[in-house]
Amino acid sequence: MIHEKSCGGVIIDGSLVLLIKNKRSQHWSFPKGHMEKGESPVQTALREIREETGLKVIIKPDVSSTINYNPTTEVNKDVTYFLARPWGGILKAQESEVSELEWLSIDEALEEITYEQEKEVLRKIYQEYVNLKETK
Repeated sequence: MIHEKSCGGVIIDGSLVLLIKNKRSQHWSFPKGHMEKGESPVQTALREIREETGLKVIIKPDVSSTINYNPTTEVNKDVTYFLARPWGGILKAQESEVSELEWLSIDEALEEITYEQEKEVLRKIYQEYVNLKETK
């Protein structure tokens, strides 16, 4: 079995979260992608978010959630999502991989996200985001 590692981000701006619609699968999720040789998980997340959404973000490396699944019978995959906050760039879908980008409320995002594991990622990371805001 091949083991793959991907990283990405749950991009939260106030009460909104950014979702992407994957061009091939038509699933709603968060920006993510494969780690390249020599990259750290945070570097991968920053690069993939920028490539897929056009946004520059700040990553909170201590706020993350990892899921594991088998996209095929030969592949086992870990995906780590970090809390990300936008700070620049221009929102633009990566034409080759993303068919739509949408800022949604947390409740709307939970309705749109395709897979239950990723809904749990959003719940966990959003709760940690709220906790961080309350401690400031």
